[in-house]
Amino acid sequence: MTHKSVILSAIALASILTLGIEKIIHLPSTMKVYRRNLKDLHYYKEATLLTDCLYREGTPVSTRTIKETLEAIDKFVPKYFPNGPYTREDFVAMAWLESGFNQFEVGTHGEKGIFQIMPDEYQDNNIKLNKYDIATNTELCMTVLQAKFHKFPDYKKAVIAYNGVVRNKNGKWSEKYWKGFEKRRSVVDTLFNS
Repeated sequence: MTHKSVILSAIALASILTLGIEKIIHLPSTMKVYRRNLKDLHYYKEATLLTDCLYREGTPVSTRTIKETLEAIDKFVPKYFPNGPYTREDFVAMAWLESGFNQFEVGTHGEKGIFQIMPDEYQDNNIKLNKYDIATNTELCMTVLQAKFHKFPDYKKAVIAYNGVVRNKNGKWSEKYWKGFEKRRSVVDTLFNS
C-alpha cells in the first residue's frame, strides 16, 4: 500500500467512525421519538377500532378525540385507581356510554363533555373554564367515580351511581345503565385484548 492510499483509507475510516459516533450519540433521542411514534400508532389503532364501532351505531366521532381520551384515561387511572377496582377498559366503556366520545355533548340536565359531568361537580371542584377539555373532563370523571365508590363500596353500585341512582317501583336500583355499561365493556375487552 502506498502512503497516499493509507492516508485515504484513514480518512475514509475516520469519516465512517465519525458518522457512526454521531448516530450512536443521537440514538437515545431517536429511540425516544420511535417509542413515542409507536405509542401514538397504538392509540390510533385502538381509536380506529372504536370509531368503527361507533360508526356502526350511527354515532360519528373523531378518531383524534378518542385518541386523546385514551391518553387522558391512561394518564389518570394510575393516579385515581392504582389498585383498581376500575380499569382503563371501564372508563373507555363509560365514555362510549355517556357521550359516544362526543367532546362537546351537553346532556338534558346540563351535563358536559365526554364523561357527561354534572354542573354541580364542576362547582364542587372549582372548575369554571375548560369544561369540555378532554383531560379535565376525564380527571373529573375519575374524581366523581372515586367518590361514588367510597359512598357505595361496590364496583357495580358505584358505576350505576355515577349515572345517578334511579329506583324502580319496588325500591331496587334500575340496572338499565349497568346493562349498557356491561355491553360496551365487553366490546372494549374484545377489541383491545384480542
